[in-house]
Amino acid sequence: MKKIQLKVAIFFLCLLSTIGYSQTQNALKDKSKIEKLEIRIDSVSSSIADITKTMQAEFKNLSENQVAIKNQFQSLTNKLNSLSTEQNTLKDIMTDLNQKTDKEITSIKKDTLTKFLVVSLSILFTLLIIIVIIVVFQKKFKKVNVVEESIKIDAKVSEMLENQLVLLKKEAVGKKLPETEIDHSLPVSVGNEIFRMRKRIKHMDENTKGIHALKNALTRLEDEFNRQGYTIKDLTGQSYVDELTVKITNTIRRDDLEPGEEIISRMITPQIFHNGVAVSHGEAELSISSKNMKQP
Repeated sequence: MKKIQLKVAIFFLCLLSTIGYSQTQNALKDKSKIEKLEIRIDSVSSSIADITKTMQAEFKNLSENQVAIKNQFQSLTNKLNSLSTEQNTLKDIMTDLNQKTDKEITSIKKDTLTKFLVVSLSILFTLLIIIVIIVVFQKKFKKVNVVEESIKIDAKVSEMLENQLVLLKKEAVGKKLPETEIDHSLPVSVGNEIFRMRKRIKHMDENTKGIHALKNALTRLEDEFNRQGYTIKDLTGQSYVDELTVKITNTIRRDDLEPGEEIISRMITPQIFHNGVAVSHGEAELSISSKNMKQP
């Protein structure tokens, strides 16, 4: 029994030893793990401390930079305000200068315009005088040229009309038409031209170039005109009576005529006769006495 108890006791001791050893080993293992964890914790804490220091340093730098930026921003704001003030001042100066400049320019413009007008008027007046002088001289020279050219034209017209009358005469050869059927339109036109040219020649200088050639051409034309039985009658200066068939186109009153007196003062176109028969009654201007209008 004692042996059994002893064995049991030994068994329990062995069991307890084994359990204790196991616990001891486990404890040692746990201690080793704890030490490793402590080492890692120390390492992490050291890293955290380093990071914290770095962050504090960076934050300090950022704070210092922020202050510097703030100061720089304030400095720039002050400069901007100063520039804005200077700009306003410059605007005021520019406004004053513009107003003064506008006034000066207006004054200069007025003076310039006045001077320009005076000079322009002077130039225009001078040019006008020069033009008048030139025109006067040109008229004198041109008048001679115009008269000479008109004489040449009239001479050519006279020759042409003479040829037309000759052709008309040739066409009428062998034709014995009654007076009422004869066409007098061309001879009437010729008679009017002869009358017009004769009146012009009366007012021309005998020394005018070409006037003698015109007279000769006109004489030849009138001779041919007369040979064909046509004559021209000028009633200028004659007393007007109702029997006259001339057409009165205008009437004027004159103080130098006696009451009731009527005179043909001007023939506009002459009377033209063919073999004693009027083929154109002509047109005239009649002068009557203004005394007819006065009360007795």
